[in-house]
Amino acid sequence: MAEELFARTLHAITDVQRRSADAAGQLVERLIASVDGRDRPATDDDGRPTDTDDAIAGMTRLWRDSITSLASAFTGGGAAPGARIDVAAPAPPAPVTVTLDASSGAGSTEVWLHNPSADGIDKLRVHCGAALAHDGSLLDAAIVADPDGFDLPARSSRGVVVSIDAPDAAPGVYRTLLLVDGLAGQWLPLEIVVPERA
Repeated sequence: MAEELFARTLHAITDVQRRSADAAGQLVERLIASVDGRDRPATDDDGRPTDTDDAIAGMTRLWRDSITSLASAFTGGGAAPGARIDVAAPAPPAPVTVTLDASSGAGSTEVWLHNPSADGIDKLRVHCGAALAHDGSLLDAAIVADPDGFDLPARSSRGVVVSIDAPDAAPGVYRTLLLVDGLAGQWLPLEIVVPERA
């Protein structure tokens, strides 16, 4: 992803420089021709030369197009928006990873919820759905959050312990989402690693 963005940006910058040099060369040639009298400047309805106006308009168009090219490089070249999976990079956002104990098949992690606002939020609950491996295998596990429900006062934080108990699960990496009932826009990937039995 970073290499692709760098390549697009470098291409756009190179294009801007080339077009700027071409436009500057044309402007200099026109000015020299005008001074030497080889090319009579065009005039408007009042008889005033328009070369300067044309040059300014041309440079304005050049810079507008250049900025558009640069913006396009940073936003994906104007491609239609959509979900993207880069097979060479981890999926964003970074997951919370829990590696289970090889003997007991149990593990836990603590997730912190922060409320920097001046308003309290009541009746929150952290929960998640079934965890799946890349091949669709379901993790045979109990996933429990403690506390089950809580309030989050203004300007406060609290930790929630997420425990996983999977004594009979097949080794592999399983993924699910931690969701917060009461916070519709918040979620966090949870990655559960079940090692080979000790």
